[in-house]
Amino acid sequence: MNDNENTTKNKPSVYYAQKKAEPERRTDHKRSGDSRKGDGFAYKKDGYKKEAYKDKPTARGRSDERTSRIETFEPKKGRVAVRKPTENSDSPWQTKIRKEPQQPSYAQKESEPALAAPQRKLAHDEVFVYSENSCKAVFKQRASSIIKAFLTEEMTTKFRDLVMSLAEKHLGYDVVSDEYMTKLTGTPHHGGVCLIVKKRTPLTALDYLDQTKKQAHDCVLAIDDINNPHNLGALIRSAAFFSAQGVILRHVDTLESGAALRVAEGGAEYVQPIRADDMAATLSQFKQQGYRVVALLPCKMKNVPAQSLFDVKFADKTVVVLFQQMNKALIQVADQIVYVSGSDVMPALNISVATGLILAQWQQRNQE
Repeated sequence: MNDNENTTKNKPSVYYAQKKAEPERRTDHKRSGDSRKGDGFAYKKDGYKKEAYKDKPTARGRSDERTSRIETFEPKKGRVAVRKPTENSDSPWQTKIRKEPQQPSYAQKESEPALAAPQRKLAHDEVFVYSENSCKAVFKQRASSIIKAFLTEEMTTKFRDLVMSLAEKHLGYDVVSDEYMTKLTGTPHHGGVCLIVKKRTPLTALDYLDQTKKQAHDCVLAIDDINNPHNLGALIRSAAFFSAQGVILRHVDTLESGAALRVAEGGAEYVQPIRADDMAATLSQFKQQGYRVVALLPCKMKNVPAQSLFDVKFADKTVVVLFQQMNKALIQVADQIVYVSGSDVMPALNISVATGLILAQWQQRNQE
């Protein structure tokens, strides 16, 4: 065996496959109920039609009809009548034209869903007011301060007048779920209604005294170092119940909180807030105008001379000083110091309950 034969045997065998011819498409077949053309691709029944495009060369260098056609659908003319909505139509899908522009909900980020609880903080002069009685009192006393309302579906009938008033003023109101209202107010005790309201402008002591100088009877609360919103709201509720007209505060914003206004049950709308940067100086201003200052101790104290609340004779114009912890500077300004006597089992009452007792005594004195 020579070298040429060995070389020939070691070479790999190469086989070439023949390209089979594509089968011819049938052009004579038909199916019942349709009228298909012979090319098998153009459909004329029920509005189908073929839009032909020029064949584009494929990667193999040949044209492919399957990739060079687009089928579209057009409804047959005269087959389906397009109904236009009428004013008397009862269909829920009819087109509605809003006569007035819809007011947007409060500033939401574009990425947030429309019904997500608002994440932005209120402006410095705005406050959330919630619960049924509080919102009714705001609407009755200062409806012009309401900016926006949120209601659950169950409360829309009770606040029908409020909704109509907001609609007339082109102000926004949203009907939301109970879960949304809980997120909005931060509490489940929202009562199904919440208002965004402008805060009231507090008066100075001189302004308040100028307004009430002609009144024969007046009672004012001076609250020092009581920051719990629930106690504060209960104090304001008692003040409104016994016709006290003003409340002196170092920080008026503590009264303008949703929790305090809810506990007050609308009473805050009938008590005027008075700002006091210096509580002792403010009390002196009231004394100069004929008011008598009465300090209420949280409980009986050995080193402080005081008399029982039930033995005090109140003046026609009185300022009741309340504090969580005794303030010696305010004690020195007071004309009288009183306490509520009780049993040894409980050393003191809740401040709102004690305030209710002293206000009841003052009201009884004025009715005699």
